[in-house]
Amino acid sequence: MAFNSFNKIMILGRLGRAPELKYSTAGNPITKFTVATNERLKGTGGQAEEHTEWHKVVVFGAAAENCSKFLKQGSLVFVEGKLRTRKYTDKDNVEKYFTEVISDTVHFLDAGGGEAGGGKEAPRGEERSYQKSGPKAKEAEFNSALSDAIKGAPDDDDLPF
Repeated sequence: MAFNSFNKIMILGRLGRAPELKYSTAGNPITKFTVATNERLKGTGGQAEEHTEWHKVVVFGAAAENCSKFLKQGSLVFVEGKLRTRKYTDKDNVEKYFTEVISDTVHFLDAGGGEAGGGKEAPRGEERSYQKSGPKAKEAEFNSALSDAIKGAPDDDDLPF
């Protein structure tokens, strides 16, 4: 029996700063940005405490250019991709590791998108998604379901656990 593995991550959060677009030596676009996710935890003494986790995201190709044009600090995004851990040696010759999300899909969830990067504006009230490939009908269905889920999601205080 063969063992299959699976590496998939989904993040819903806001950008911590504007995306950074660079080009590889071969001229391929690469955009990097960070996404913050928040959760409420019960701290010592039963007090609610907010925990923010920062996720490094890397996007390639045309999707990278679109992220640079339409996203800005504070933009709400839904990112799909896989986790990748890389290592490097710092100036003191110490090996360091970091984990990032290699994105294959970025859904822009802010209504209107606003100005970002290249100064272009996304159409008002329209959600934008950019991915490497996939059928558009399925993508539209997913975006609609995601929007409905976000609008109807209960607050943490409303959950029974």
